[in-house]
Amino acid sequence: MYVADNVGNRIRKISVSGWQLLTPLPAGMAFNSNSGQISGTPTTHTFTPHYFSAFDTPTLEKDGNDQSVSLAGTAAARGGMLYLTGFSNAQTGTLAIQGKGQNLVGLRTDFTLTTTKTSSSASGVSYSFGPGIDQNTAGAAEIGVGAGISLSFNTASGGIRLYYGANKAQSSSVGTGGLLAINTANNTWRGKTAQVSLQVNWDGKASVWLDGTLIFDNVQLPDAFLEQDLSSWNHVLRGATGGSANDIHAIDNLSIAQGYGVGKYVVRAANANGVHTAPLEL
Repeated sequence: MYVADNVGNRIRKISVSGWQLLTPLPAGMAFNSNSGQISGTPTTHTFTPHYFSAFDTPTLEKDGNDQSVSLAGTAAARGGMLYLTGFSNAQTGTLAIQGKGQNLVGLRTDFTLTTTKTSSSASGVSYSFGPGIDQNTAGAAEIGVGAGISLSFNTASGGIRLYYGANKAQSSSVGTGGLLAINTANNTWRGKTAQVSLQVNWDGKASVWLDGTLIFDNVQLPDAFLEQDLSSWNHVLRGATGGSANDIHAIDNLSIAQGYGVGKYVVRAANANGVHTAPLEL
């Protein structure tokens, strides 16, 4: 559970008694938060896990290749979340995770996104998967970085956008500035915590869900993506606030999986004796 602290200008993460699923299950599966039971039969592919963090400690977990992840700018893990920006003006924070180092088709990225304003002139937050990108790669948070895929959430003007390519630019017209898809009707993610999921299949078709609702359905990435060697592709999440605007941009329960294979899903149980987290393979 996430609670806004207006006095301290932060988000409080509270563990409640019962069962919690930290990473979404594949289609066809169901989770019972009262009993912790998982049931059903997967109706879609599962992806091999590469990175997961619930940001429970200031020291972040290493990735699947035992490589350290990188933080830059105002990004910091505290209070059980990763804050890309705090409630301050002119901040930029970045989390960078190296890829698997293999040319693997299939990508699944899930995280919870928390912002604190329903309307704002703050910038935004994005997730990018692209060749050679890291915490120092140039790029606006509300658009994305690098020459690959970017999923962006524009806190200022609203809207969810899916980009591809090296010449990304703020756009509301598909086909310009690298824009592949846009949804400006759904801004329910602003001023709350929302579950974000991005999936890219072997055929280069990308889908995005927000709180379980399909936002982009099988958007075809350019042929150039299918021709790429993905062994040098990395992951970057970036958030920023404007020069005269402030808004918290925070993420939690970040899960990145690359390539098809056995999936790993994280279950957490909490009671009077404490909190226990365990992975479950499917």
